[in-house]
Amino acid sequence: MRTVRRHPSSRPFMAAPRVDFYHPARDIDAALHATERAVRRAEGIGLVVGSAGTGKSLLLAVLAERLRDDFDVALLSGARICTRRALWQSILAEIGEPYRGLDEGELRLGIVERIRGLAATGSGLVILVDEANTLPSRLIEELRLLTNVPTPMPSVHLVLAGTAALEEALGTPRMESIAQRIATRHYLEPLDHAETMAYLRTQARAAGQSWEALFGAGCDDAVFTATDGVPRLINQLCDHALVLAGESGRSIATAEIGRAHV
Repeated sequence: MRTVRRHPSSRPFMAAPRVDFYHPARDIDAALHATERAVRRAEGIGLVVGSAGTGKSLLLAVLAERLRDDFDVALLSGARICTRRALWQSILAEIGEPYRGLDEGELRLGIVERIRGLAATGSGLVILVDEANTLPSRLIEELRLLTNVPTPMPSVHLVLAGTAALEEALGTPRMESIAQRIATRHYLEPLDHAETMAYLRTQARAAGQSWEALFGAGCDDAVFTATDGVPRLINQLCDHALVLAGESGRSIATAEIGRAHV
């Protein structure tokens, strides 16, 4: 029998962050609005702290979408960057500037020139760093120095997102100059029971489906118990349950949530 392959957009639950599936839970929505305001008002560095799976990557992706009409946006992954050259290349690649075959000095100069050009039009460069706890401290310092590029108004805006290890690193004496510039600090926690119930239904609805049609009574409570409200774990568990159910066309029972969790 031929396997039916569904397009990712028809899957209600995926581990990868999807902007169209954003659910405005309390912590993440407060962080999103405050961080966007800090960027637009040039208030200083934004900091988002949360344990694995609580929505940091999704928050940055949504923020990038909201800002791209007014700014150049570079959305970076700290886990993939370990040298200054890689940092400059990543930024230039994100904003559509040439970066191949250039030495380190030329790369940085290219970024500075783009910043000055943006400033002349009243715009700026927003650098969003996911997994910033894995970015070497010397590279975080390089980003701080980039915010010092002289322009009539602040034109480089920085948002760092990572685990508690990032906040601990920013609390050390060598990072004091960066810590002093933090304008907004937000913490993402797992969803509570009510938020989990709403989250499950948002994900199903975004895929054009209904939670109640896919999952039987009590499954939402079972998902919360099994995942403690961590969004990434919720998505993984529900997606696994749907895979196990296959193409039967029936709704998933509570017992199957337990089997998917094993």
